[in-house]
Amino acid sequence: INHSSLNTNRVTFKTKATVASNVPAICFSSNLMKEILVANKTADKGSLEVSNAGLARVSFTKDGEFESTYFLVQLQSA
Repeated sequence: INHSSLNTNRVTFKTKATVASNVPAICFSSNLMKEILVANKTADKGSLEVSNAGLARVSFTKDGEFESTYFLVQLQSA
């Protein structure tokens, strides 16, 4: 998330992942991701799916209370 040559605001996740194909480095807004995580901090389950086309889908559920899905679009380099 927010990968750049300057390595600023980089987020690393250590979790089990299902990898369908190799995806090149894709930049997403770390500020938006932070807001999504804060808004769903009570969720029981979450998932992050990233497309080679530069789209990420972030989904959360809390049993019997809510389901939420967000889409992030790849940041364009200058």
